Amino acid sequence: MAWKRAVWVSVLLLIFGPVNAYADSIVYGFGVTHVLYEDLDDPTTFTYQTGAFSLPHGRLPDFVSIDNSFPQNPMFENMAFYNVPYTMTSTKNGVLLSQSSGVGTVIFWFDGIELPNGFHVYDAPLSFDWHHLSPPEFQPGHYVSSTIIQYYDVVAETPEPSTLLLIGSGVLGGVAMLRRKAYPRG
Repeated sequence: MAWKRAVWVSVLLLIFGPVNAYADSIVYGFGVTHVLYEDLDDPTTFTYQTGAFSLPHGRLPDFVSIDNSFPQNPMFENMAFYNVPYTMTSTKNGVLLSQSSGVGTVIFWFDGIELPNGFHVYDAPLSFDWHHLSPPEFQPGHYVSSTIIQYYDVVAETPEPSTLLLIGSGVLGGVAMLRRKAYPRG
C-alpha cells in the first residue's frame, strides 16, 4: 500500500512540480504588419505583410544607443537584439501568398520597430518605457502608426505551464481510467 502512495506522489510531483519552475517564463510575441492596398475603401484589395518574432521576458538588449546631443536631456535612440529568429509572411484575403524565415537583428527605434530585412513600422509608440531598458518591460497591446497602414502587436504568452498542466491532467485522467479497470467496484 505504501508503494502505491509513493507512486502517486511521484506522479504528482512529476506533473505539477515543473509548473512553478516555468511560471515566470513569459515570452513576448511581436507581429509587425504593413498593409498594402489598391483601394483604401475596399479591404479585399489589402495585402498584409507581417514579420513575427519573439523575445523572452528578461532578455537584455545587445546594444542600446542614447543621443547625448543635449547632456541635460539624453534621448533614447535605439535598442538592438541580435540573433532573433523571425518569419515573414504575406497574405491577401486570408490566403498565404509567401513565407520566409531567417535570423537577424531586431531594432527598437524611438519611433517603432525594424526587422532584420529592413521591414520597419514608423511613427508607432514604443511598447516599453525607454527610461528603464535593463531589461525592457514590454507591454502587450496594439501599437498603430500615425499612417494607419502599419502597426505592431505585442502578446505576452506563458506556454510552458499551461502545456504541462494539460499534459498532467491527461496523464491523471488516463491513470484514473486504468485504475478503475484494474480494480472495478463491487
